[in-house]
Amino acid sequence: MRVEQDTSRALGSSLNVFRPVLVLVLACLIAVGQAETDLDPEGRRDFEARPLGALAPAAAPTPLRNDSLLWFMQNRAVPYRGVLLLSVVNKDTQRSMVNMLLTMSRVGLPIHAPVALCTDPESDRFLASLGINSFYVHDGVWGEIGWDKERPRTLVPSENKMTPATAKNAERKQVNRSKIVFVSYLLRHGFNVLLLDNDIVMVRRSPNGIDAAIDNIHNFGTVDTHIAITVENPPGQLTEKHGHEYNTGFYLVRSAPETVQMFQEVVENMRPILPTETEIGDQRIFNDYFRKAPGTNEAKHERRKHVMELSWFLYMSGRLTLWVHPDKCCRNTNMYSWWQSNWGAERDGELPYMFHFNFEFGDQKVRSMEYWKQWHYPDPAMWRAAGLPFELSGVKLPPTRPPTVTPTPTVGRNKTA
Repeated sequence: MRVEQDTSRALGSSLNVFRPVLVLVLACLIAVGQAETDLDPEGRRDFEARPLGALAPAAAPTPLRNDSLLWFMQNRAVPYRGVLLLSVVNKDTQRSMVNMLLTMSRVGLPIHAPVALCTDPESDRFLASLGINSFYVHDGVWGEIGWDKERPRTLVPSENKMTPATAKNAERKQVNRSKIVFVSYLLRHGFNVLLLDNDIVMVRRSPNGIDAAIDNIHNFGTVDTHIAITVENPPGQLTEKHGHEYNTGFYLVRSAPETVQMFQEVVENMRPILPTETEIGDQRIFNDYFRKAPGTNEAKHERRKHVMELSWFLYMSGRLTLWVHPDKCCRNTNMYSWWQSNWGAERDGELPYMFHFNFEFGDQKVRSMEYWKQWHYPDPAMWRAAGLPFELSGVKLPPTRPPTVTPTPTVGRNKTA
């Protein structure tokens, strides 16, 4: 009996010695199994299966200041299906940002998910007063993301030998270029990002354009598909000579080593550009990464293998505005007929997901949105439906007059009819 007890104690002691090793092996097997669940049988990945922070975060100051961009994204941002929705805003585009959110609410998307990165304090105060998730990109943030010297700034026309209109265009290009810098920084820290220009309107509910973009990568992409992006040219205008024109007003990027390297290279290509440059924006620099890839055409196609092009008919850009706007001379009759027959369709499935009103600026952009009945900023009913306080919009509605009541003739008591 004693021999059996001694043997049992010895066996128990051996198990105690090897228990940490067994636990470690079991944990590794579980981790491998979890990693395999990120891939479906055809080798596709889903954003929801790979949460934020899929990559090891880059080194960051410890502790993070609560006014840093990284701290805000980690503590205040509201990811949508594992993706940060991002829009860059200034005081000139803050109303367009609200209009985009109103259309997002219309199609069932949460309006508090998008983060408005405000390049001036005025737009941040305005959007924050409405309860919108906004963040002011102050001087310290430009240093944090490594874009301190090139950050957007106001240009004085007389000092830069520019007209006021030219100076305003240069300022707009500065803000456009900064979008890629923000995306690059967040990709390095493991965030998946969907960038939306604030002159986008969502017009289709089921499915909406954001869900459809995420689902497209999951359903039709491969393990190499990290970007889903809209295209500038309609079908028939995509030529190998000039390459595909990607539209940087709406694109979804997965944080992966390939995209981190790509966006870092694009950012470095932007550094020599002067703040007064009026022709070069983020879209041109982004497309040059693919067009001017060193080597043969095979090398250019190698870079494109990570990109999924979203349907132009479902993610429409301002090329259509140039064709069908009644004030334009170059209207394309076929496209005009197609758009007219589908825009007013009662069946939701015949509508595009969204429309991007690019190629126009300022008041002309608003007039185009009004023409297509997509400028909802002055509509108090849309604000109420989205849960936003219309009284802070600054819109003055015409005074309501009480209805005119025509007195009904009566018959006196002492009179007979």
